[in-house]
Amino acid sequence: MILHVLKAGDGGAGGGISLTGTWWDKKALAIAKEVTLSFDGELQIYAFRTLVNCTIQVRIENLSKK
Repeated sequence: MILHVLKAGDGGAGGGISLTGTWWDKKALAIAKEVTLSFDGELQIYAFRTLVNCTIQVRIENLSKK
């Protein structure tokens, strides 16, 4: 059950960001964004999804080469 969606997409293969509404969703997303910043803008989050079972799925790609 997805309670909060920040962008279009399911957070999976279709891209986008989906959060489940847990207390740690936004913190996990902030950490993923911080990691991408360490690559000087070359890499970006393509898909990010958190699940109620404490799973975090992140797909980071070089979107400028797509």
